[in-house]
Amino acid sequence: MADTIRTKGIVWVKRVDTRAVFAKGTLEKTSFAQHPAVIQDLTAWNRLFRWDFYKRNKIEFPLGRFFEDFTAMTHALIAADKFDVFAKTIYNWRIRTEGTRSITQQSDDDIKFAHRLEELQLVKAMIQDAIAQGRATSANLEAFSERIMRHDLKLHPDKLAELSELATID
Repeated sequence: MADTIRTKGIVWVKRVDTRAVFAKGTLEKTSFAQHPAVIQDLTAWNRLFRWDFYKRNKIEFPLGRFFEDFTAMTHALIAADKFDVFAKTIYNWRIRTEGTRSITQQSDDDIKFAHRLEELQLVKAMIQDAIAQGRATSANLEAFSERIMRHDLKLHPDKLAELSELATID
């Protein structure tokens, strides 16, 4: 996986929500348990997979869902014995300033929020299962909780109760 930059007109800005993922610079042969901050970035468009890894681990994107990459990328992070995190920017994410807004920019849609919440609930359950299997630690769950409070709550400040409950570590 590699870093991204957001472009809006002529302004280029590093993503705030994923800075912790790339703060340590390039990391080779790390794992989900070794680098819990990777849960901060669950997008699919800034990573490459070997096809045999993808097939062997049956990584799938649910059809008809928004934010479907959350569970697929969590599955991949947990399944990988090792992966690389490149601090170099490889993807330029253009923010639409006119016309139809992207799905990411449409945070006031109830259906999209419901899908986001359901996907994040699945991600939390996947992390809890990974802890039980020895593929994650409590630090992964803490990083997930931090993601909820710093990123998802910022996008949906009116959903404090639902997101705070999800961020609670049992």
